[in-house]
Amino acid sequence: LSMQEANASIIGDAAMEYVLTGRQRPRMGNRHTTFAPHGIFPAAGEGQWVALACETDAQWRALSDLAGRGWAADARFTTLEDRKRHEDDLEAAISEWSRETSREELVAMLLGAGVIAAPVHDAFEVARDEQMLDRGFLRAVDHPQTGEWTQATLPVHFSATPAEHFRPAPCQGEHTAEVLEELLGLSSDEVDALVAAGISGEGPPA
Repeated sequence: LSMQEANASIIGDAAMEYVLTGRQRPRMGNRHTTFAPHGIFPAAGEGQWVALACETDAQWRALSDLAGRGWAADARFTTLEDRKRHEDDLEAAISEWSRETSREELVAMLLGAGVIAAPVHDAFEVARDEQMLDRGFLRAVDHPQTGEWTQATLPVHFSATPAEHFRPAPCQGEHTAEVLEELLGLSSDEVDALVAAGISGEGPPA
């Protein structure tokens, strides 16, 4: 699997924009080309964040009404074009409001108002996410050096050919003898000679 091709598949719109216009899209962080606001905003408490987005003017007005700050009437933020031109000011205003409320309460309020929102989870929370565990995305794997630990598996599921065999990452040199003997046809004595000479073996070089 090509890492470059896998990554290129998720930036199709930016690639197509370049092919059609010759323009290279600048770095945007969490912003979106045609939505505003669109990003990650702080909630109350250290390291607490919420993702929110307004894809329509109706969602934007709902967010403005929820915050009660009169944003929709602000000339800087009235239309999408206005919000994109003043995106720094827009994000600063939302951040000032969002950091007053806990993450869970903020997400519930936003969803209740019809605004796209979700909590931002850290790695600890992702590893204990009920949905991830229920779908089998996170599996316990036993490693010979580190013991049992949780490993992410495949992000796609196939009903006809489910992936059931998972194993930990190999230790350094773990399969060297297997490759040399079974694939390259060396004898066990020849492999032992390579190990004795420091050419091959398991673990990092001495």
